[in-house]
Amino acid sequence: YRVRFASGILAELTATTHVGLHHYTFPGDGAGYVHLDLASGHTPVRDAHAVVLGPQDLLVEITSSQMHDNGWYRLFAHVRFSRDAAISLHPVARTTKGAIGAMRDGAMQVVAAFDPGESVLVKVALSHIGVRQARRDLDRELPGWDSDAVRRAASVAWEEALARFDASGEADHETLFYTHLGNCCVSPFDDTSAQGTYMGDDGEVHAATGRHYNGWSIWDSYRTKFPVLSMATPERMPAMMESLVATVNERLDMVPREEFYSFSGFLALNTVRLELANAILLDAHCKGLGAPVEETYAAMVALARLDFTAQEDRLGYVPRRPDETCQRAYDNWATAEMAR
Repeated sequence: YRVRFASGILAELTATTHVGLHHYTFPGDGAGYVHLDLASGHTPVRDAHAVVLGPQDLLVEITSSQMHDNGWYRLFAHVRFSRDAAISLHPVARTTKGAIGAMRDGAMQVVAAFDPGESVLVKVALSHIGVRQARRDLDRELPGWDSDAVRRAASVAWEEALARFDASGEADHETLFYTHLGNCCVSPFDDTSAQGTYMGDDGEVHAATGRHYNGWSIWDSYRTKFPVLSMATPERMPAMMESLVATVNERLDMVPREEFYSFSGFLALNTVRLELANAILLDAHCKGLGAPVEETYAAMVALARLDFTAQEDRLGYVPRRPDETCQRAYDNWATAEMAR
């Protein structure tokens, strides 16, 4: 991504799997500044901390709400600048009401000031395990500062997925198609560390058998996005499905049945909904892209048994909720198909 602001500052952004690389070019002869706003995000920030290691390195920890304020997750980062900076920390103590929730306890603003110079590069390595893991991923994935090389590698990776579809038509329609296709590939995302580990929904660090994926929004996308992913990135689907089964098992071991879909405690990272996971698991299995069969089926049965309470099961529906009745019945149907 590349944009020039009205101020004349040019911002260029690219990334590896775990590390974002920013390149800022400042106009004129004045000092340059980079402002890190740790007080706001897509969901309300509950708390944030920053530690300055030196003129080029900064550690960050953010605790943020899940979607709809159902619980919380924690994100860590190691930020590294290409030039020395005067880094100042500015705690924020306020409560800001938002559409979903509020920032409760406090957060942090960080300002990095640079001597006059043409440009500065910034690496931001993210981890859900800890700041040490973020630094390991940064050093392993992006030891240098060649932004052009990183951009080319990212372009090749995207082209590999997008080129599997051949769309033709009006130019704006083609652009819209490939934009949507790219958006489909944003999540679930690979959150496996450089050491082959990941943070589970149970709050424990696990060893991944291959690659681990997280960041689900199944209830919103089970009909459309995941069938597309089975064509766009079929080689990733088995690991995605195995990750989904692992996530379900981790939650089943710790979350009360009645709170499974609206849990208000810790979850490894920002996840929206897991309802109708059985439809995705069945679809992947039928296409030969699923996780191991026995483990998949056991997780599907466990989810199916959450769908209807004993009273609802006797009635055969959820009172006053035809939408949930259809949704849960579809989930049960997928389990029956898997059994068959």
